[in-house]
Amino acid sequence: MDATNTRSYQLSYQLRAGCLRAEVRGGATSLELATDYWREVAAECHRRKAKRLLVVENLVGRSPDREDLMPVLIERFRALELQGVRIAFVKHDTQDLALAELGGLLARDLGWTVQVFADEARAQLWLRHGATA
Repeated sequence: MDATNTRSYQLSYQLRAGCLRAEVRGGATSLELATDYWREVAAECHRRKAKRLLVVENLVGRSPDREDLMPVLIERFRALELQGVRIAFVKHDTQDLALAELGGLLARDLGWTVQVFADEARAQLWLRHGATA
């Protein structure tokens, strides 16, 4: 496992059977923090040529304007070129799960194959087996 420390968050990666697991930990989410960590995750996904990506977000605290900024964040995702990668996003903070689901819907409009989960085991199952799981 390798890790990258940047700003107010930490990223760690594991690659197993072609699936890249990226876990982000740190302070309150913000537009810049989310943009930065997604850029790093996308670069690592491309570097390792992973076709499946599990992103586990463990951030503490919330930005008060997070709902207004979700469309801006998703627009920034255009440059990440993650079409063709199956992405499961795990949001342990269930108070923001609905917002994460909205982000997932908006990301699908970019051509991403993405699903949002509150549970990592279900996310892994979906990554392995698809919509029937």
